[in-house]
Amino acid sequence: MTKSNKVKAEEDGQQTTYTLDMPNKDLVFQSQTNTIEPFTGKSTQNAQQWISHATNVLQIQGFNDTHELTNLLSGFLDGEALNWFQDNKATLTEWKELYTALTQRFPSPPSFTNTFEYFQQLSNRRQGLDEPTADYYAHVLKLCNKYTPLMSDAERVDHLKKGLRPSLLEKVLDRDPVNPAQFIAVVLKAESNQRILQVQVETGPTSNNNNITTFTSDRPQQVSNFHNQRSYEEPQQPRQQRWSDHQQQQQQHKQNGSYGGRTCYTCGKKGHILPACHLNWA
Repeated sequence: MTKSNKVKAEEDGQQTTYTLDMPNKDLVFQSQTNTIEPFTGKSTQNAQQWISHATNVLQIQGFNDTHELTNLLSGFLDGEALNWFQDNKATLTEWKELYTALTQRFPSPPSFTNTFEYFQQLSNRRQGLDEPTADYYAHVLKLCNKYTPLMSDAERVDHLKKGLRPSLLEKVLDRDPVNPAQFIAVVLKAESNQRILQVQVETGPTSNNNNITTFTSDRPQQVSNFHNQRSYEEPQQPRQQRWSDHQQQQQQHKQNGSYGGRTCYTCGKKGHILPACHLNWA
C-alpha cells in the first residue's frame, strides 16, 4: 500500500491494482501501529527489539523506503530518545543509520542470567600480583558495561577499588578519585613510583652489603690481633717490673735481714739471730 491508497498485486503474471478507501486504510494502519510501543530509551526497553518490531509493522503497511521509514520511526520516539534524535537527526536520514545509532546509544539490557553472572564476576574480580594495572582497569570497566551501561562513575570507581592490589589501593584512598579517568591516573603514578623504589632497593643495598661484608671480615682479625697484642705486650712490663721489685726486695732483705732489728747474741750485730750467725759456722 502506498500513500495513494493503492495496493498492487500480481496475479497470473498480470498486475492488478486495488484501491482502498481512506477509512479502511486508516483502520488497518492504526490497528497495526498500536502494537508499536513508544520508545523512551529507558533501561527496561530493548532498542534492538523495538526498532525491529516497528520496522516490520511499517513494512507490512508498504513503507519500504529507508528515508520514509526513518521519518515514521522517529514519530514513535519519546522522552530521552526523542531528545537524542532531535540533536542528531541531521545525520540520521536513512533507516540503517538510525538503527545503528539508536542501538548503540541505547544498548539492550542483558538478560537476568547474564546480569547476575556479570555481577558475580565484578564482585570476585581481583588484580593479580603480576597483572598490569592497565589490563585490570580495562577488564573491570568492560564488566561494568556488561552489567549495566548506565552505571555511574562513582560505582565504576568502587568496583575498580574493590579488586585493586592493597599496595596500590592505599594510594588511591589517599587521592580519592571521583571517576575512572582520575582513578587510572592515580594508580599508574603510584605504580611508577613503586617501580622506581624497587630499583633503588635492588641496586642500593648491594654496595652496602659489600661494605658490611668487608667490615665484618676485617673486624675479627683486628680484634684478634688486638687481643693477641695485649696478651703479648702488656704482660712484659708487669713481669719485668715485678722481677725488678723482687730483686730489690731480696737485696733489701739481705741487707736488712728477715728479722728486722733483732740482735744476734753471738756477734752482737743486728739483722739475724744466733742460729744464722756466721760465727757459729766458723
